[in-house]
Amino acid sequence: MKQITVDYEQDILELIIQFYGLLAKKDIRILCFGPYSFYQTTCKISSYKSTKDKGSEKEDFYIPIQKYNLPSWTGVNGEHNYWKIDKPSFENYTVNGRVLEITCRAFTNDEQRTESLTLQSIYDKIPPFPQNYTNNRYKGILTIRLTLQDSSKEKFIEIGLGWHDQHYDSNDYHEIIKNVWNFSHFLPMEKMDFRWTVYSGSEIFIPEFKFDKLTEKLQNSGQYAILTGVPFTHNSGIIQFSQYPVVKKEGDYYKAIGVCDIDNDEGHFFDGIELEEQTFRIH
Repeated sequence: MKQITVDYEQDILELIIQFYGLLAKKDIRILCFGPYSFYQTTCKISSYKSTKDKGSEKEDFYIPIQKYNLPSWTGVNGEHNYWKIDKPSFENYTVNGRVLEITCRAFTNDEQRTESLTLQSIYDKIPPFPQNYTNNRYKGILTIRLTLQDSSKEKFIEIGLGWHDQHYDSNDYHEIIKNVWNFSHFLPMEKMDFRWTVYSGSEIFIPEFKFDKLTEKLQNSGQYAILTGVPFTHNSGIIQFSQYPVVKKEGDYYKAIGVCDIDNDEGHFFDGIELEEQTFRIH
């Protein structure tokens, strides 16, 4: 706060952006945000179609900071959550006015899509569940084996439903297909090697990507990147997972849209995979 000079003639928006800029320079965890949760209770309001029609009361919530035109990296479109998240040592970034410029490695699908992926087209690529393991003693996890050319070793990713004690039935496939569709925004479908991992007995732990902490839905036409050089590691001593900022390309800039969770990972999933270092100008 000592670096901020306030006077009555200063534009309030410039002052707020200056404050968030200093905060970002202090702690890159400013990018650690997701969709609204707690705010829906603390910022709850009631609205009516008219002042006389109390029967049409509708609960909504109002976020005061959203009335200002702030850059996406401030987390204005979401809700911050730093609980048990270690501060990363990453420092290769600068803040200049409305732009947060980050240079790091990233996991992204740079290829232009020649066709729109549909849930049905993904379903057609998933192999059937092995017929030899169709009783409740076995658990089946749909995994993707990464066959990236620059990888020094194989990588497996869980796509199936976590903590599922029985084999998958037809009702489960819709959730699986949605997970595959989300992941296809970062890895082309032709590079995905689907296979079932079937086991019984003790639990096995395979990294699982989750995209439920984004502030907007992924789109077929969108180009996205997971900033793998900026890991947020959860350190509760019980649950282990890591988070990475996700950005969406918008013209010459990028928009911060939340984080991607990787369960059963301590921030090392991308070790051994050669990813190109890029510069992302986030507005």
